[in-house]
Amino acid sequence: MRWRLLVALALVTVTAGCGAAQRLASSPSPGAPDWLSQIQPFVNRPAPSYTRPIPGPSPYPTLAPLCQAFQLRAVQGRGGVGLGNILLRVDFINVGRVPCQLSGTPRVEGTDAAGRVVALPVTSNGTYFIDPIPADVAPGESGYLNIGMTNEGNCPGAPPAAEYTNLRFGLPGGGWIATNLTAYKACGVLDISGLGKEPGPIVEPTPSPGSLGTLGATPEGFPYTTPAGGKAHVVISLANNTGVAVSLWPCPSYTVIINPGTPIVQSLYLNCDHVTVIPPRTAVRYAIELAIPGDVAPGRYAKFGWSLNTEFGPYSGGAIEITQ
Repeated sequence: MRWRLLVALALVTVTAGCGAAQRLASSPSPGAPDWLSQIQPFVNRPAPSYTRPIPGPSPYPTLAPLCQAFQLRAVQGRGGVGLGNILLRVDFINVGRVPCQLSGTPRVEGTDAAGRVVALPVTSNGTYFIDPIPADVAPGESGYLNIGMTNEGNCPGAPPAAEYTNLRFGLPGGGWIATNLTAYKACGVLDISGLGKEPGPIVEPTPSPGSLGTLGATPEGFPYTTPAGGKAHVVISLANNTGVAVSLWPCPSYTVIINPGTPIVQSLYLNCDHVTVIPPRTAVRYAIELAIPGDVAPGRYAKFGWSLNTEFGPYSGGAIEITQ
């Protein structure tokens, strides 16, 4: 099974344990230990838990006033299906003379089986399909709205689908747009997105020179063996393979995970007591410890992962064999 450690972002505020008087220079004074060449001892300094931010698409300009009904024409757009989900896409074309903004979630009404105009029982938390993001639309340009439905055959024995015809949309900017479109709710599913344009591709940012994200992380000596109830002792080598020094101030934190069946996750501060900068073309080695529960069955391998708590990592991992 492939295993990925998804932890990341941001330099963190150092605790008092990292030492307020640390400097960016790490050249040892005469007679002092050469800490760059030694394994930095493990320090048990808990840090806040960390979750890597998920990158999203670049936003569109949203400077124009909200679109009003008289500025738009609504028509059925392309359809789509996937894993039992059915798409009703509604395209909104700017037929006015000035740009306007498509954003927010409209009210939707339709005619039910009894001939009454009712509000559709939609869930407005998005659909299975590619939902739009807010955007200005120029005259002649269009955006869209997704309505997500499901196949009635997905839930045998459920009540019949409820059909709604002649849909009309109450825009956040004001006014209603009538259509001859039909939607239905089957298996309890009738989802709706907001208004906008299709998002562009997600562009992953790159770390800036001299930042923690430019470092590489390598575990030494895998696979390790550790008895159940003992501690996993791992050495991580942080390498600066660039021509720019990387500061460890403020002292960064990292997250370590070991999974012998149930994941054990811990965030700690790096040992910044001696080394506060990693010079160019230099690697610094760090001792890492993590306790192994005593009830883990011997003979199995626990997956191990380590990452600096930044948007870019670095990440490393391996396996630890649990022994008697």
